[in-house]
Order: sequence, then structure tokens, then C-alpha cells
Amino acid sequence: MKYVGNRCLGSLLVLIITLFVGVTGAFAVENPLATVDPKSVGSTLEVHITDDGKMILHGAQVIQVAGTTFYARSMWGNSSMRWIVRTDENTKVTRRFDTSTSVAEIRPGDIISVEGEFLAGSDSISVVAKKIKDWSLATDKAEFAGVITTISTTTTAFTIKTASGNVLTVAVGPSTSIIKGVIGASFDRLSVGERVTSATGSYNHVTKLLTADAIRLHQDQSVFKPRNFQGTLRSISGTTLPAVMVLTISGKNYTVEMNEKTEVMNRKKAAVGLKRFLIDDTVRIYGTIKKDNLTTIVAEVVRNVDL
Repeated sequence: MKYVGNRCLGSLLVLIITLFVGVTGAFAVENPLATVDPKSVGSTLEVHITDDGKMILHGAQVIQVAGTTFYARSMWGNSSMRWIVRTDENTKVTRRFDTSTSVAEIRPGDIISVEGEFLAGSDSISVVAKKIKDWSLATDKAEFAGVITTISTTTTAFTIKTASGNVLTVAVGPSTSIIKGVIGASFDRLSVGERVTSATGSYNHVTKLLTADAIRLHQDQSVFKPRNFQGTLRSISGTTLPAVMVLTISGKNYTVEMNEKTEVMNRKKAAVGLKRFLIDDTVRIYGTIKKDNLTTIVAEVVRNVDL
């Protein structure tokens, strides 16, 4: 324990000695919480008291919460010192990695640091806190971007490597929203090498785990440029435009939308009616995949190469 300053108040020294032997009305019953080593969450174990009543406390464990007041203890071997930490609307509270939080997040068992002043007229070691850091709160709201490096179907999680070279794990739950471009996607459609433009959620700085609320994936915009497709006709909705047909293209079924302006022709590029189209015909189309449905093509030209 450290004291900073030229002297300590005599009454304070008597009180500290009393607390060391465990006699204080505020803590008449020993709290059953298991003792946590402050070093395990990154804190030191120190007490600094100046002769004008300023105090800095590191590594105290919260053992009871009563509204906006905390009862805490510092342990040196089998010896303990007890503290009453009082807060008000001006108390600044931060997590372990210095992001802001509130008094309401502090729980029994947490390790805290406190900066403040002794409460005037107090008959126990009470401090009015100006600043509190909760070292046990290692989780923050965060957002990351990067490239998927591994995928675990067992844990429904994947790792990403950020532009700065950091690697973290992203956990996907039932309520996690996954969007690719402008449409929904699912975990089983993710692939190694895919670019995550945004992954937001609750991030644990110690375990480097992001429990994701929402994930946005990069969509290659070249997919939506007009181009040629060829497939096998599976169905057609009618013999006049507008109409819809289904083609199997590279083993996958696509819906092909044809409007009044769609050109329909045979292999020699002569105009032809849809009534001549038969199931299993080979059909070539020139068109654009829809951005809100990657299995739908809007056709500008339709050619039946079997006619």
C-alpha cells in the first residue's frame, strides 16, 4: 500500500488499522465472493492517499452494489481493506479499454480503480468518486472490416484479418443480420477470401471475439453488368410478352424476366414467337442480374439456338 504526501490524518490511520483487523459496521458480514486477482484483468493493486484527502485506488473488488454506491475491498494476502465508493451524476465511468459506460454496468465481483475525495465527516473510509474504471468490463460496441480467413461451421463463427493485420473471431448467432450488397445472406453462403465491409457487435478486447449483431459483405458490382448467359429451358409462363421463363445455367436455376421491349429471336437472329419455345431448348440471353435478387435476370435479348 502506498501513501503519497507528507502526512496522513491521524484519524484516518486509526481507521485503516481498524479495517485491517476487519472491524467495520458497513461490512459486518463477510461477503462470499471469490477473490479476484486484479492482475488477471490488467489492474495493479495500490492505494494512494494525499494529505488533502485526495485518493487513487487501484485493484479493489466490488463486493456489494447498493444503487449508486459500491462496497469494495482490497486484499493483501489474508488482510483486507474495505471501501465505500459513492458516485453522483458527475462521476465518469469507463471500461477497461477506456470507452465510456455507466454506473449501472458495474457488478459485484468486478475489479475497479477509483479517483476521488474522502467524504467529509465520514466515520468509515468513504470516497466520492470522480472517476471509476471497471477493469472487468472488457467488452465494447465495435465495428470491424476485413477479409474472411477461416470459417467454422461447428461454432458458426469465422475469422477476419483487418487492413492493419489484426485477426479476430466473429461469432454469428440466430439473430445476426447478414447482408450482401442489398439482399440477405446466410452463414452457410460465406466463403474464405470474401470481404466483410462491416461487422458490428459486442467486442471482447481480451478474447478478440466479436459477437456480431450485423454483418455486411462486399458485393462485386461487375456481376450486375449486362452480359450473355446460356442455359436449358425448364419452364415458360406464356407465349406472349411480358413473360417469365426458368433456365438452368451452370447447374443453377435462374428466373428470366422478359418485358414488352425484349427481343425474341432464333439462332439466325430472326424474330420468332415464344410459342415455338419447347422445354429443354437451349436458350441464350443478353441481360442483367437484378441487384435485389441474384437469381433473376432481366433479359434484353432472348435467342433460342434450337430454332
